[in-house]
Amino acid sequence: MAQLIKTDETITEIEPKNGTDFNLQELYEAIGCDTVEVVYLRDGRLMIVDEEGLYDSPVMNFTASEMAGTQIVGNVVVCNNDQLR
Repeated sequence: MAQLIKTDETITEIEPKNGTDFNLQELYEAIGCDTVEVVYLRDGRLMIVDEEGLYDSPVMNFTASEMAGTQIVGNVVVCNNDQLR
């Protein structure tokens, strides 16, 4: 199960519509963006972020930043490697 982590610190469990892996449109809708970037987390999972987040949504995501060990802005999706193709 993947997680949607919002800037207001809420975390919601989400899963791909097909039950196995997310397509780009699902990620765009979940995060609220047009372009995504993948951040590789130390625990082997992926964090999907808005590539233009610093320009579009400069609201710090403290939960995501702590997980990534770097500054993250905007909403993010955290998922397992096999959930992104």
